[in-house]
Amino acid sequence: MSVIARNKTFPDNCRIETDQSLLITHLCYKAIPVLLFIFLECTIITQSEKGYLLMIKFKTTSPEQTEKFGYELAKSLCAGDVIALTGDLGAGKTCLTRGIAKGLGSTSHVSSPTFTIVNEYEGGRLLLFHFDTYRLSGPEDFLMSGLDEYFFRGGVCVIEWSDIIEELLPQDTIKMTIRGDGNTRVFECEAGEKYNGYIEKAVAISGAEKEE
Repeated sequence: MSVIARNKTFPDNCRIETDQSLLITHLCYKAIPVLLFIFLECTIITQSEKGYLLMIKFKTTSPEQTEKFGYELAKSLCAGDVIALTGDLGAGKTCLTRGIAKGLGSTSHVSSPTFTIVNEYEGGRLLLFHFDTYRLSGPEDFLMSGLDEYFFRGGVCVIEWSDIIEELLPQDTIKMTIRGDGNTRVFECEAGEKYNGYIEKAVAISGAEKEE
């Protein structure tokens, strides 16, 4: 039995496709370090812009002290700042907002905008937009009513029942959860680095008790 060896040949177009595949593979390997570098740079920039969220916990022991904290915090607030409040009925959300209004220089009477959704307070160094989103069914209602435009009007926004529209809140929102009974209120504040000093200063001046 004899075995005949034959040289197998490939068409020219097969060789071209093979060369192109090798070239693409080579370029991909070369590109991986570059893409990884770009990804890491973007991550660092994003973290730098966003900052790290810090949690500050403290308690007040009277409505007057809660209002005083809001008054002192307002002194450091800037145009475009948003404060998102959550807490049960009677937790002190409107009391805090009353202090913020006074701290901004407004002399208007502050009440919860349960039926109007938003109240505007003038007369201070910044406009105050006070929201009560309790009656909204969700973020869609907020958007359909054009209420998100208030975020860009150069004032300070304070939003009661903010968890209803949480996904719409700006990135740098100061989030406060208020709990308690009687005269004692426990605040849990989550905010970016730039607000940390503002909150701690307001806590100290108002005489509120910081908790670890």
